[in-house]
Amino acid sequence: MPEEIAGKIFHAPGEDTGHPEMSEEERAAILAQFDAWNADKASLPPRNPEPRTEENRKFWDDLSGTEYEEWQEQRRKD
Repeated sequence: MPEEIAGKIFHAPGEDTGHPEMSEEERAAILAQFDAWNADKASLPPRNPEPRTEENRKFWDDLSGTEYEEWQEQRRKD
């Protein structure tokens, strides 16, 4: 039985979702697209990250400026 959480519907593994299964040909075509994208990505030069300064501190990670910021700073002290 599908379960609705926060406006989204979740199905149990193996439960019928009403979508047809992907054929092996479709799956191979999608994986080939991923491989091509990863090859393009690997051919790019590495990015140089911005230096860590107080001006761009809020972009250091995903936890800065959120309710988890105090938790993160406490973890660093431990």
